[in-house]
Amino acid sequence: MQESLKNDLLLYCLAKKDLIKMFQIKEGPAQMGKGSGSIAPMAYCIFLYRGRILLIKDEELSNGKPCYRPIGGKLAFGEYSWEAIRREVKSLIGEDVKNLEFVAGPSEVVTELNDNIRHEIIFLFKGELDSKGTEKVSDALINQNLYPIWRSLKELKKEKVHLYPEDLMDIVSSPNF
Repeated sequence: MQESLKNDLLLYCLAKKDLIKMFQIKEGPAQMGKGSGSIAPMAYCIFLYRGRILLIKDEELSNGKPCYRPIGGKLAFGEYSWEAIRREVKSLIGEDVKNLEFVAGPSEVVTELNDNIRHEIIFLFKGELDSKGTEKVSDALINQNLYPIWRSLKELKKEKVHLYPEDLMDIVSSPNF
């Protein structure tokens, strides 16, 4: 066996072991009598255009307070995260994604809302929409009781609004993004 292939196989086995550990929940708040809970793998996609980011206003993520997140959603069983992005974007706004690129993850976020624990494993991507038009995006999402908005990155930094995931601004502000 070639040395590089051995190294690749070793790295694969170590990564697989880490993923197995990450997805095994032995004891958490939901099991300790704090209410019901759920765990969900999620995929979100960052769309930037002319210094603005496309976000969805989602008050469910922050106990009824304004919170903004990228477009995305829950992975279906057996679905890869990149497939979920393409499916979610197509179903939410009727657009295809171009230049889809993995950015970060998996990361974990655990929140509590009304005695319900929400545990998400997040995969974050960036991409481009086929058409840059904002009207079509807004109408499609509003029909599903979601509130999309193209927000200036400069405004978001000044206003210090609640973003989800919490490190979203750091990610889009990094020199490598």
